[in-house]
Amino acid sequence: MSDHALTGTRIEVLRRIPYGIHIITTRNAEGLHAATVSWVMQTSFEPTRIVTALRTSSRILEHILRSRVFALNLLAQGQEEMVQHFFQYSTSGFDESSCHGYRCRPGETACPLFIEAAAWIECANVRMLDDLGDHTVLVADVVEAGMRAEAALPLVLHESPWSYGG
Repeated sequence: MSDHALTGTRIEVLRRIPYGIHIITTRNAEGLHAATVSWVMQTSFEPTRIVTALRTSSRILEHILRSRVFALNLLAQGQEEMVQHFFQYSTSGFDESSCHGYRCRPGETACPLFIEAAAWIECANVRMLDDLGDHTVLVADVVEAGMRAEAALPLVLHESPWSYGG
């Protein structure tokens, strides 16, 4: 094969973009809400901002837009079982200290932060771009962040048994 010959489908190529696997949480008058997300990146140093894209039809998006706050719980390798609990949007099993058996605490934004997460990022002042396709892009200011003391390798989509994208 020549060095300029290409192989692979569009889906195969797009799925090679590296993404972490995270649990996004929010809190509003209706309670606590959580779902798994992967399309996330930092987009500004000053002010510090991140971007995430959520399926436009998702319930977690609806709740984030009401509350204007969310937290990203960044997971580490070995936490695949935890992330699977949140592939489907969830409001069940929450109290102030746990969700689906995983310990959590309210952060500065009152969004749930999972004690077992490798790190977390709390965001506020959510703005959206909603005319871009089947996902809505959210841009938000980082108001707080933290991580556990031990170093942990991130749980990444291309090294997991799951795929999203393409």
